[in-house]
Amino acid sequence: MAGEKPRLTLANQTEWSKWLAREADRSDGVMLTLVKKGSTQPTSLTYEEARDEALCHGWIDSTGYKADDLTHVRRFTPRRPKSVWSKLNIEYVDRLRSEGRMKPRGELEIEKAKADGRWDAAYHQASNVAPPDLLAAIAAVPDAQAQWDILTKGNKFTLCFRLASLKTEAGRQKRIAATVEMLARGETPHPQKRKRELVESNGSVTTTKQVKVPAKSKISATPPEQTRSSQRRSGRLSAAVDGK
Repeated sequence: MAGEKPRLTLANQTEWSKWLAREADRSDGVMLTLVKKGSTQPTSLTYEEARDEALCHGWIDSTGYKADDLTHVRRFTPRRPKSVWSKLNIEYVDRLRSEGRMKPRGELEIEKAKADGRWDAAYHQASNVAPPDLLAAIAAVPDAQAQWDILTKGNKFTLCFRLASLKTEAGRQKRIAATVEMLARGETPHPQKRKRELVESNGSVTTTKQVKVPAKSKISATPPEQTRSSQRRSGRLSAAVDGK
């Protein structure tokens, strides 16, 4: 598969830490073999241990898959320049710092995140609180507010993150204006399923989740009259064949 990282199996957490110390600056990532707690073959390395060591060295994990009943494989890569920080990972590195385990490369990634706004954006993500200046600008435009109210948490976070990553006030105000215009047009940063609107008797609008249509449910494009005609012809043909 294109872009697939090399498979890596190490004996334990210590070996993973040593590998990162040697390779973190030059490797583009690996598919790391992990086991459930208590297992020792082919490795004793658990996800929690691997994640902590990765954060110490400025790496992060992403997707993975089950290899067998005892092991699974997870993708670990260097943190990219625009990689989003989660509040949970911030809590992990705070603990690792208190334990004296963070490495220079890991500390460098923290400083980068603080400098470009990704660190603060993680707190907005966790609390689901948008910046006051953005909310005020949205509230001033009814169409924008209506669109904001039905955005998914992921789309709201995307807008907040884009704003937090700007370094100048002029850039921030320009982004806020563009965001309000986008919302007023009924657009979203990422596709999302529309929510059904129910108009109450008093004129108020309530949004509900859209009812999902089964993926295999299809409507025939053949008119009913044509379908019945085809069935009759098929029946006559079958009768003729049986009469031979």
